[in-house]
Amino acid sequence: MNVDTYLVERATEHATTFLAPLCNRWLHVQGVVQRAYSVSTIFEEDQRYLIAAACLHDIGYTHSLKKTGFHPLDGASLVAHHSEAAFEAQLRGYTHYLHAFPEEDFTQASGTATLPSCCVSSILPLGSP
Repeated sequence: MNVDTYLVERATEHATTFLAPLCNRWLHVQGVVQRAYSVSTIFEEDQRYLIAAACLHDIGYTHSLKKTGFHPLDGASLVAHHSEAAFEAQLRGYTHYLHAFPEEDFTQASGTATLPSCCVSSILPLGSP
């Protein structure tokens, strides 16, 4: 697999720095990254984005980024709309904040736009499938 390593390496560095101290959350992220690698081969042009998104999808759990307690919003500059965040944002009253971050039109999107959520939802909290 020929993945642009710079983006993936930076995402991995940030994820390791910020999420490794969170133990179980880090195990989950590592499982999601493994799943992303396994499905990324069918999206050759976008592999690096999928893998980087997998690395960073839970960055909002990081204590230094926590502002609202809603991790998609707290890490929003990176991954605002993963895992159907719009539904939870509505329940928590954060919809107007989430709208500040553009969301890709999934009716026009490549498979890569929806794959991070698929990878996340297929991995248990401790990192196993």
